[in-house]
Amino acid sequence: EFRRVLFRSPGTGAATVTLSTASSTVLHPAVGYGLLRVMTLDQRPNPRDVVIYAALPNELPRVAGVVTTVAQTPLSHVNLRAVQDDIPNAVVPGALDDPGLAALVGHYVRLEAGPGGVVVAPATQAEVEAHHAAARPATEQVPERDLTVRTVTPLSQVGFEDWRTFGVKAANLATLATFDLPEADIPDGFAVPFSFYDEFMRTNRLYDRVRTLLSSRRFRSDPAVQDAELATLRKAIEAAPLPAWMERALATTRASFPAGTPIRCRSSTNNEDLPDFSGAGLYDSFTQHPDEGPLSRCVKQVFASVWNLRAFLERDFYRIDHLATA
Repeated sequence: EFRRVLFRSPGTGAATVTLSTASSTVLHPAVGYGLLRVMTLDQRPNPRDVVIYAALPNELPRVAGVVTTVAQTPLSHVNLRAVQDDIPNAVVPGALDDPGLAALVGHYVRLEAGPGGVVVAPATQAEVEAHHAAARPATEQVPERDLTVRTVTPLSQVGFEDWRTFGVKAANLATLATFDLPEADIPDGFAVPFSFYDEFMRTNRLYDRVRTLLSSRRFRSDPAVQDAELATLRKAIEAAPLPAWMERALATTRASFPAGTPIRCRSSTNNEDLPDFSGAGLYDSFTQHPDEGPLSRCVKQVFASVWNLRAFLERDFYRIDHLATA
């Protein structure tokens, strides 16, 4: 039986709603503050939204809390993000039919998911701001990067200590090959150094475009503007030419594989897979098929994914220097 307990919050005309059903499931217990919104799958939430979904989204950027009306699993993308970001996440069948909850949609709320069920209470903007300020690092974080290496390097020549040059993901993959594991379990390949991305961005004056965006008050304050401007930036990155020496280096790498082999190009950055920042699912991977043009086309797609909205918002929340990302 669906039970709803209402009581007046001091100084407000709204009511606190406690949702509890036999079929409800709290997947990640936590407390979050934000604007309560009912979302469709084609809408884009922002980091200070507490979201209610009737269906389960395939991807979810940073939000302040999640309620879905359909089942999730502990390993669903939504729950993995909730665990990573330490935000409340619960399944509440029938949540969208509750009139008390409907009265809070469009208002700031405090969402608590825990042993007592799911509690949604009115909140003030000041409470929302204070909660999110406390959750963010106090100072800017500048990720490390070594730009001195200028060659595409076989993974067999990469060590774990080279993460500042090639990224933690590449360094971890290279290190796996030193373990006593079946050879077929460890993909072979190459690591493209951070210097390629950095010089590509500088040569095409793309860092200047980023600086212009970051200095725009409208861009910083409006998620819709961020989404549109970052999409334009990604297109510019994919269209920009690589320096000729990089094209030659990537063409040589491509030629080292048997003819007709598709190449999987994966992201490896200096702000993921770290002890205090996993960055799971932030950046994109692409497959280059031989009939789709040069390998550089696929590499630039990976470069462009540095500037997808979910990665930008996550770095911004953790005060990671966007221009030091590689």
